[in-house]
Amino acid sequence: MYDTRRQDNEAASASRAAAWLKEVGLDQHVETVERLILATRHQQPPEDADAGLVVDLDLAILAAPPAAYAGYERDIRREYAWVPEPLFRAGRATLLEHLLGAPRLYWHAPLRQGWEAPARANLGQALEELRK
Repeated sequence: MYDTRRQDNEAASASRAAAWLKEVGLDQHVETVERLILATRHQQPPEDADAGLVVDLDLAILAAPPAAYAGYERDIRREYAWVPEPLFRAGRATLLEHLLGAPRLYWHAPLRQGWEAPARANLGQALEELRK
């Protein structure tokens, strides 16, 4: 689930996935799937390697080539078109600053090795654009 006006998209997605799994008799996977979905809230470090991989994949776009990442930023703005420009800029800048302040963005060494530097460059460029 994804609704830019909600603050609980991950929890709602985890709940929906759990319900679907139970409907089809896959109850044994509910706890794992819920945990992995909730890891994408990025509120704490991943609990294990699987959650780390899901978190890394969730942030893969940050390491896209600069033109693709710029398109992603434009898409984010369109999704939040209902937010006035000054509020959007302030909120987005806070999020980007939070990401840039993290000691690392990616948890798996091979992904971190290839993605960390381009992701930080993209985030820095986006933050610079927001401050203009």
